[in-house]
Amino acid sequence: MTQHLIVWPTDSSFVCRADALGRRDSRRDIDPTLTDCRRCKTSPVWQAALDGYYRPGLVFFDDCEPVNAFVRPRTWNGWAMPCLPASLAPTYLTETGFYDFEVKADGIHYISGNGNPETAPAITIRGTKCYDFSTQGLCWNTAQPDTHGATDQTSPAA
Repeated sequence: MTQHLIVWPTDSSFVCRADALGRRDSRRDIDPTLTDCRRCKTSPVWQAALDGYYRPGLVFFDDCEPVNAFVRPRTWNGWAMPCLPASLAPTYLTETGFYDFEVKADGIHYISGNGNPETAPAITIRGTKCYDFSTQGLCWNTAQPDTHGATDQTSPAA
């Protein structure tokens, strides 16, 4: 069942024209975690807003070296909410000793530290296939580019 996970009032509708009473306008106020509606997420309007929502940044998991990723403008309790490029994610997660994970067509699947199955879904940002770790509640750190040399690791995946 499709969910538009927005609880404050507006008199606008979603990209898919779902009733937005008591919801926010997904055409203007994009947050990809607030819906699982495929029609919204595959629309050109949604994709353009999504591309503008994320910005390039450096993140690292635990005490590992930083990697280029796309990050959201907000944090979760001060922790980064990254999307890792698909071309980098499996190697980086292996190097960090990240949970046992499996890469599938719909995302990266793993069992969290709490024993719960989790998925970092596959999404496209600025033409780059990524895995969205922004909603899993993981403790990702951010790094400053002047501290760690940035490399061109966010090029589109083949």
